[in-house]
Amino acid sequence: MDIEINQPRFEGRGLKLQTAGLFSGARLWIDGAIIKGKRGHYEVRDNTGADVTIQLKPRFLDPIPQLDIAGDRLALARPLTWYEYGWMGLPMVLVLAGGALGAAIGFSAAYSSARIFRSEQSTPVKYLVTGLISIGAAVVFFTLALLIQFAIKGGNRR
Repeated sequence: MDIEINQPRFEGRGLKLQTAGLFSGARLWIDGAIIKGKRGHYEVRDNTGADVTIQLKPRFLDPIPQLDIAGDRLALARPLTWYEYGWMGLPMVLVLAGGALGAAIGFSAAYSSARIFRSEQSTPVKYLVTGLISIGAAVVFFTLALLIQFAIKGGNRR
């Protein structure tokens, strides 16, 4: 998802944020090119030619970070509410049930749900889809856990 950033210091230059994916971090673009940065810190020249530091401030599971442009905090989207975090975090319960497998599936499902909550869908659709993601994550987890258990026990028979 691309978010246009309206900031007077970069007006007319197409400053935008490409949100993080499951396996990639967020990226900043200006003048049609990706800005190279280190660990969420970017050095960019504004329209006057001055060097400006842009910093990405991630929020847990939220694919849309806040920006800090030369010390000014810029929220690109409203913060997710506690009940949205609670709802999309339900698959994280799989961590308690299954260690690394539960963590991988639970985190993937929670992150997918966060992306749904940031979409343009209606609120009931967001909750329905994220609920289905949680149920799907549980089904995938228990299916994989049973298959792994069967493979381990089946391999010990003689």
